[in-house]
Amino acid sequence: MAFDRYLAICRPLQYPIIMSKHVCIQMSMATWYAAFVVIFFHYSIVWTLPFCGPNIIDHFFCDIGPLLSLVCGDTYLIESLRLLTAFLIVIITLLLMIVSYIFIIATILRIPSTVGQKKAFSTCTSHLLVVSILYGALVFMYVRPNVQSSSRLTRTVAVLNTTLTPMLNPFIYTIRNAEVKKAVQNIIHKRKGILN
Repeated sequence: MAFDRYLAICRPLQYPIIMSKHVCIQMSMATWYAAFVVIFFHYSIVWTLPFCGPNIIDHFFCDIGPLLSLVCGDTYLIESLRLLTAFLIVIITLLLMIVSYIFIIATILRIPSTVGQKKAFSTCTSHLLVVSILYGALVFMYVRPNVQSSSRLTRTVAVLNTTLTPMLNPFIYTIRNAEVKKAVQNIIHKRKGILN
């Protein structure tokens, strides 16, 4: 999305050529492939560790942190690798977004009209809001040592991240749309009329 916003604002005439369907598919596949490699690498190490006790994961899905709580042996190596990988992934993607938004802001500030600047900034705000919610949850869940220490809070954040964030995405991205604003205003006016 940051690359898409960068192209749309910084190179609007080249946008249709660069951001083709083929490029979108390649970017999606690269992201999925990288995620699969990282997850497979971590789980291949976890599979070699000895498990004991009840085989019940105290979580809503089979994530690496709750799975490590079932391991009898030393988990220092895998926890260190998991923390390092999560930190690198978060830092690299965050730096790429920051760089793209630096270019975007520099381009927006060169727009002569304030109306144009406002429109360009509003294009980016929805993405920044979604990214902030997502990264806040990811940092809390993965970029901290000893995940098992506060498993109840981690479960709550995981549920919010997997349900609330996707549920809010359509609202966040469409709230700028004039038709959606008008529909929301109509609903509010109808409710006020019913309540009065």
